[in-house]
Amino acid sequence: VKKVGRIISSISDGSEKPNAILNKWSDKLHTKETLASQLDYDGPIKFYPHHLSHAAASYALSSFEDAAFLVADGVGEWSTTTIGMVKRGKFEIIDEIVFPHSLGLFYSAITSFLGFQVNSDEYKVMGLASYGTTSQLKKLREIISLNPDGSFELDMNYFDYSTRMFSDKFIELFGIEPRSKGSEIKNIHMDIACSAQRLVEESLLALSQRLHNLTGLDNLCLSGGVSLNCVANAKISSQGPFKNVFIPFGAGDEGGSIGAAALAHYEHNGFKSNPISSTAYLGPRYEGKSIQRYLNNIGLTYEVLDEEHAPSKVANLLSNGAVIGWFNGRMEFGPRALGSRSILANPKTKEMKDHVNKLIKGREEFRPFAPICLEDQAENFFETKDKPYPYMTEVVSVKRPESLGAITHIDQSARLQTLNQKQNPMLVSVLKEFQSLTGIPVLLNTSFNKAGEPIVCTPFDAINTFREGLLDYLYIEGCLISRKDQPRDLVEPGTHRYYFIGRDAANNIQTTYFFS
Repeated sequence: VKKVGRIISSISDGSEKPNAILNKWSDKLHTKETLASQLDYDGPIKFYPHHLSHAAASYALSSFEDAAFLVADGVGEWSTTTIGMVKRGKFEIIDEIVFPHSLGLFYSAITSFLGFQVNSDEYKVMGLASYGTTSQLKKLREIISLNPDGSFELDMNYFDYSTRMFSDKFIELFGIEPRSKGSEIKNIHMDIACSAQRLVEESLLALSQRLHNLTGLDNLCLSGGVSLNCVANAKISSQGPFKNVFIPFGAGDEGGSIGAAALAHYEHNGFKSNPISSTAYLGPRYEGKSIQRYLNNIGLTYEVLDEEHAPSKVANLLSNGAVIGWFNGRMEFGPRALGSRSILANPKTKEMKDHVNKLIKGREEFRPFAPICLEDQAENFFETKDKPYPYMTEVVSVKRPESLGAITHIDQSARLQTLNQKQNPMLVSVLKEFQSLTGIPVLLNTSFNKAGEPIVCTPFDAINTFREGLLDYLYIEGCLISRKDQPRDLVEPGTHRYYFIGRDAANNIQTTYFFS
């Protein structure tokens, strides 16, 4: 009801076009009926507010009993930024900023102006920011006014949410035309990105300080789409007033499902303990024997490796420069590849970064890659502040950038993931074997997908991306596939034989889902 009210208000004040609204939201008016029909369910259906669900997801996945929470995103029903606290499952909202004033939508307008896709490429702006200066801060302060307590107000004369996110006045302010997709990225674009990033960090730090003053709590839970900004998260952790900061693996809208479930749990059962889950590996996995049958059916050759010998084989290939698609175990929940659906490579040289960006991922050359590192070895290579980084939600400084050229960003930072035996024993074994060969317990870890595509979920997806992405090898549930050993018409990019054969054979794969 609240969201419908905002939609009607947006139409009436002219900020949204009626046809665009109807096309986007008409199906949402029938959510309850759709759920009841598709699930064959006639019981009660609970709805929880968007930002409260965000807050509950972060809280429920943390180990805190009492915590403050800060939620920032584009917009929920009306809220765009929410601060509050929770004690043993009881939530209290302290203050909110409402639509159309939004850090997320401000950042999306910058994303659009810089030639990237809204609601998809905001992280590119974050990466590009490290190349620029804050020379455009003064101009951007005309667009967004920040108050000392972190609250803010957008000058809506610069925005147009119904089309490209920004207005003609926005263009006039910077004196340049919006960058078109794929065109040259100039210094002014880098400076706009850097200045926008700085403003978001200023607001979030001030909001954190205010929240700490109001609650006196040591723990902070961050969530919402803005909490996918791992540079800002690192600033809050290192410069903010809270002793402990938690960002979940599902910080964006995908985490709302976990948060809503947690709220229902607290409502019906009361608070017992957190976390409700200690792993991000909540998706499907695929049985090895059915993978072998699938590969046989489509004509791919492979080597079967047992768990004892697979890590040394994979580590040896990586140490010699191979790029490997890694498909093993239950899929990660959320937007980050955390070692189940990953592309792995040697992290030592910048040339490897360029190779993976250009030939395999098809991405812009400024984009950084993330490292995955043994948890007990991380402090030797990164500024870890004596804590683990299991979900790749913060950047850290790289201590040995000369040894880690493929994962070190231009500002000497990296979006670190640490890994221990309990989390992912198979990949930990690969890291240990790689360390024995190279002295480095680190691998380049990026999501297993091509640019513009989702992370692979099924074996069919993985083999399709292996083919199109020019990967050297694919490790998939105990089967090692080498590109050079395959029939050309099955692995040559742009061919379609595998697509049709693989799609038809996919029904033979046994999928096992887990819910915990």
